[in-house]
Amino acid sequence: MGVGGVKVLHKLCHTLNSKGHNAVLFPVSNGTPYYIVYEEYNTPIITQEQLNNINDYVVIYPENLRGSEINALNTKKFVRWLLNDPFEYLSTWNNTDEIIYFVDLYKLHKDPITKNLISNPDSNFDENLCILEFHKNIFYNKNLPRKGSCFAYRKCPPEHRKPIHPSDSIEIEWNDVGDLVRMSNLFNTTERFYCYDDATFLSVQAAMCGCEVIVVPFRFTKDEWLNNNVSVSKYGIAYGDSESELYHAKSTLNKLNKEIEIFEKRSDDQVESFVKNCEKIFN
Repeated sequence: MGVGGVKVLHKLCHTLNSKGHNAVLFPVSNGTPYYIVYEEYNTPIITQEQLNNINDYVVIYPENLRGSEINALNTKKFVRWLLNDPFEYLSTWNNTDEIIYFVDLYKLHKDPITKNLISNPDSNFDENLCILEFHKNIFYNKNLPRKGSCFAYRKCPPEHRKPIHPSDSIEIEWNDVGDLVRMSNLFNTTERFYCYDDATFLSVQAAMCGCEVIVVPFRFTKDEWLNNNVSVSKYGIAYGDSESELYHAKSTLNKLNKEIEIFEKRSDDQVESFVKNCEKIFN
């Protein structure tokens, strides 16, 4: 299955079902049904009967729907879950009517429109809903021999790509990251990972494998970057290649697994709170 936003949407569906709720997937991909699922998740596809009774359900939309997909199921009960930058979509929403949930307020405090949305009591803004899939059975330090480095540009705009990696460094292409075993093997056999995308989970996955991680700055200060990322990014990752940052990454790596446990517990609590709030708002 996919990565990033796609995966956490599926993970939320699975988590809700594991807690005894009735959650299903409604695939949308440029108007074409898209039915790929992760076999380890309990994520059934919506049935025609459920579609016929859609107003009995609360629908969760990600932030990147637009046009006819803004409210694809034409339902009155829906939540918009902001998994990434929503700025180009905000003007299409009815901000006073929609229920908004955020992933750790990801970069939203920097935008005046979103800041107003958060502070506006009529927006029904409540709290964060942050879910990640760590795949701890795949991403861990296998204590293998290491050599060389790897790098990824991902979402870093071309005009901001100022390479600092060695010429023989292995590039992680866009579609490579879906092969989790391959990524784990790469992060377990290279010494260093240069990450030019400051908002990708690859940096955490590499750190989990014991690979030295350098996030290459291009738009944020260190404090801004930390504020814009999940708490697990604080450990085992250098922001820039200064000696102090490399020391920070090395000296805090042993705290990463504990922080992941804390994060997972907090995430589970947020799902419980999310369900209670939906029940309160829509019932």
